[in-house]
Amino acid sequence: MDSFTEQIIKAKPTFKQRMMLVGAGFIIAVGAFILLFIDGSIGLSVMVLGIVVDVVAVNSQHYEYEYEITNGDCDVSRITNQTNRKMAYSFLQDDVKRILPVDSDKYRNEIQVSTSKPIIKDFTSRNVKQKSMWYAFFVTHNAEEHIVLLELHEKAYNQMKDRYKLKFEA
Repeated sequence: MDSFTEQIIKAKPTFKQRMMLVGAGFIIAVGAFILLFIDGSIGLSVMVLGIVVDVVAVNSQHYEYEYEITNGDCDVSRITNQTNRKMAYSFLQDDVKRILPVDSDKYRNEIQVSTSKPIIKDFTSRNVKQKSMWYAFFVTHNAEEHIVLLELHEKAYNQMKDRYKLKFEA
C-alpha cells in the first residue's frame, strides 16, 4: 500500500539572512551620508542599491520547508515568501543508514566520533522549543555521507517510523 504525507515547516531566518538585512540598513545609511555631505548623485545611487538589497533581504526572511514523504522516500522543497519553490534535497528510503533523535546522546556521540566533519543539511524550523521533534537521517548521497535534519510532526513521524522500523534508533 502506498503512503503519502506532506508537511510544512515554517523556518526562522538564518544568521546569514539576518546579516543581509543589517547590511542593507548599513548601505542605506552610508548612501544617506554620501547624499548629504559628499555627492548627491553617488549618494542617491548607493541608497537605491541599499533599498534593493533591503527588499531582497526582507523577502528572504519568510520561508518554509515542505516535506513530501512517499513510501519512505523524501523530497524537501524550500518555499520563499510563499511564492518561490525550489527543490532543496531528496533522498530515497534505501539511502538512509540510520535515524536518530537530535536531542539524544547517540546523536551527540555520533557527531563527536566522526572522523571527518559531516555534511549537515538542516531543514528544521530552528525553533529550539521544537527540538524534541528533530530527527537526524544519516544518508549516503552521491557517495558522500550527509546528515539530514528533519522536524517530523505526528503523521510524518508515524509514517517514517513504519517505513524505517530497523533504522529508527531512540
